[in-house]
Amino acid sequence: MTAAKRLSIPEALAIAEAALAVHKPGEMILGAWADARGVAVAHGFSENVVTVGPGPLLVDRVSGEVSFLGSIEQLDRLNAMREVPVR
Repeated sequence: MTAAKRLSIPEALAIAEAALAVHKPGEMILGAWADARGVAVAHGFSENVVTVGPGPLLVDRVSGEVSFLGSIEQLDRLNAMREVPVR
């Protein structure tokens, strides 16, 4: 079995942005968070609040799996992540 490639935060953000473009074209990224396993991206626009919906989007660095955070466990993981700047 080959070792999984570990993505840098910029690489993971690029993957997340590409996945976001497929799921929600035209919407902007409001915030991004990262930990050792992946990156989460909040998207949409509603004044100063993240829109209610299927996000944030999580891209796993090891498997490359893309999922929407929704469970309590996933949101706990998001709370433990560190915020990374988005352009």
